[in-house]
Formats: sequence, structure tokens, C-alpha cells
Amino acid sequence: MQAVILAGGLGTRLRAIVKDKPKALVEINGKPFLEYQLEFLNRYRVTDLIVCTGYLGEKVEKHFSDGKEYGVSIRYSRELDLLGTGGALKNASFMLDDRFFVLNGDTIFDTNLHSMKNFHEKSRADATLALTSVSDQSRYGSVTCEEKNPFCKDPGNRITRFAEKASSSDQLISAGIYLLEKRLFSWHDLPNIFSLEKDFLPQVVLESQVHGFLDINAYFVDIGTPEGYRKLSEDIKFGKISFD
Repeated sequence: MQAVILAGGLGTRLRAIVKDKPKALVEINGKPFLEYQLEFLNRYRVTDLIVCTGYLGEKVEKHFSDGKEYGVSIRYSRELDLLGTGGALKNASFMLDDRFFVLNGDTIFDTNLHSMKNFHEKSRADATLALTSVSDQSRYGSVTCEEKNPFCKDPGNRITRFAEKASSSDQLISAGIYLLEKRLFSWHDLPNIFSLEKDFLPQVVLESQVHGFLDINAYFVDIGTPEGYRKLSEDIKFGKISFD
């Protein structure tokens, strides 16, 4: 299958740690962060990859080249200006398959992609979002499902609402992995710059089948902050998480 990795952000919150690299190349225990994502995808035989680059994207392309060294095939879609997560997809739309995963370029969510794909197909969804719950939800938007049970365990649980910030500890968050059908997008009607999470998905849930795939036990980390960066470094060092 195909996956798009959104790796075009500026990484401003990590400037205290690294100043001359994009987030994709931030080293964690001697390896760039993007390499961990490639290992994760390769585990599930998701090897046809599009990496959306922006800030210092030429360094990412030089380091990973066509991906053969890592067991994958990589093509690049470079943003000359910041386009947002949705704009990055539109910029790469001519390369997209009818169905594709999307991964945020600064998070790791160690869920089972085979199970997520089976859930997506059984639900007959237009889009499936991987969901989890974290102790500190203040930095994340929340997701509400149509079932009263917040854990969206069964196929058919539609996502009905996105909120910019979580308001209670029992709410779910998007974990940064999406499985999308290309039919969901009318590219010519979309602006060149927009956010999937803030602009597109909150509207799409009103008219399309957008479902939540919950995995509260899977490892989740956002390395977009110094705290997340240090957590992943320590967890890999001490064997709490492995991607090979």
C-alpha cells in the first residue's frame, strides 16, 4: 500500500535542540526520526511512499534518496511555501493511489496498520482515523464518535465532531495516522493552503463516512516538542519501543 508522510513543517518547537535540520532528520539515538517511521511502515509492507517536504527538504531528499536502502520506494513532493497538511496532500495529489495512509511527520503511533485497514474496509469508510487517549490532552484536539461509548470499538462508529482542544480527560485524540479514500477530495474545490485537521475533516464528518480506529494500548509520542523528543530517545534507549 501507499503512504504519505507529512514532513514539511518548520519544527519551531525543536529549535532549542536542533537548528540546522528539518524534523525528519532530527537524530534520535543515532538515527533520523524519519527512519523510524520507514521501519514502522515497512513492518506492514507499506512501501510505496510519498514524502512531503518543505523546510530544508533538500536535506531529506539527499539523505533518503529513493528509499531503496531502507526497503521502500520514496518519491518526494516539495512545498516551496508552507501549505498546511491539507495543502501538502493537494500538492502531491497527482501521485496518490485511490486509497492511501497519511502519517504526521512528527508523531509515532505504534498501532497495527493491517488491523486498521481491515477496520476501514469493514466499516466501508471514506476515511479512518487512528485514535488514542493521552494523559495530557491540552495540546491536542478531541474527537467525538456517534456512539455514547467513547472508545469506538466496533466498525460503524462514525466520528461526528472535532474540537480544537480537548476539554475532558475521557476524550479521544487523533494519533496522526489516517487511511483515506481519494474520492473524499474534490481537489479543484479546495484551496492551495489548508489544514486537514482544522479545515477539512471537521466539515467532511458532516457528510461522509469518517470512522475512528481506537488503540489505547499502542505506543504514542509526538516529537514536535523537546519533551516528546526526549521521551522517544529514552524509550528507544531502554528498549520500551522498537520499530525493526
